[in-house]
Amino acid sequence: MEKYRVITKNELKNLLDLYPDDKEFKVIETQLGMTIIPMGEKVMSKDDVMLIADRAKTMIYSGNRFLSQVDIHSVKQDIFNIKSIGTLNTLLMPKVLKGK
Repeated sequence: MEKYRVITKNELKNLLDLYPDDKEFKVIETQLGMTIIPMGEKVMSKDDVMLIADRAKTMIYSGNRFLSQVDIHSVKQDIFNIKSIGTLNTLLMPKVLKGK
């Protein structure tokens, strides 16, 4: 069973390293505030994801056997009481298929 937990940049890199080098990931950007504004979706390489992670103040991992995600927050967050401030980039990671 997967956990809902804070992860470090190193842990994110280790998660990304499970995928092939040319794998691209969907990232959904949202501006949090009085109004929650979806900014759009992007397809990013591992290196581009790590550039976003370098600016992160909090990264939260959650997942199951089909899809995992990492919420990359631009501000420090209490993971059990998320405030509507800053930018949230949600990284979607499908299940890693063994031998692929």
